[in-house]
Amino acid sequence: MINGHCVLILKMYDNIIVSGGGNMLRNISSRIVDRLLNYEEFFHYDRAVYVYGIELIISTLAGLSSIIGISILCSNAIFGIVFILFFVPLRLFTGGYHAKTYSKCYFVSILSFVILLSIQHFLETKIPTIFWLILFLIAQFYIMRRAPMINRNQEISSQKERKSKTVARIIIFVEGILVFSLAFVSKRIMSMAVLSVWLVVTFMLLTDKSFWKGV
Repeated sequence: MINGHCVLILKMYDNIIVSGGGNMLRNISSRIVDRLLNYEEFFHYDRAVYVYGIELIISTLAGLSSIIGISILCSNAIFGIVFILFFVPLRLFTGGYHAKTYSKCYFVSILSFVILLSIQHFLETKIPTIFWLILFLIAQFYIMRRAPMINRNQEISSQKERKSKTVARIIIFVEGILVFSLAFVSKRIMSMAVLSVWLVVTFMLLTDKSFWKGV
């Protein structure tokens, strides 16, 4: 259930991340790299490359820890783990919408997770298990057919595109086995897993022009 703690987390985001959070991340990353540059023998690329890498690591850890923190505060700790296990690996290879900045990416991720918690709480008891499984199969079919959805902000080579398609299909196949297994164990966990996969589909649909032309 979504409570006041979740709202508090989003307010903290607005105060810290939005209000110059990108600059703060860049400053922290720059300081870390400057310290590491004292060991010059381990560095073979330009300073900017390492700053970008540190920014990526920090922003990723911040997002994952925030999701776990929110799920704990909302008394749904297992949902945070399920979301990370089902959403993150698939998202890495399916493409679709990508925010242009770290702060926007963080905001979209956290807000999406909070919305999923609300949807799960509302629909869990209202939708039968068989319907959840049908929803997953629809998402699985779409991902297998359309992934990766190339975003203009993240152009990739044809070789990497083929590799992403293969990996995405493997991941969604494995997740399918897990979802159908969870149907016999816990409807709560299974429904959150399905919603996490559908969030991946949603990000893909946002940039799938051929899909919307056919609607």
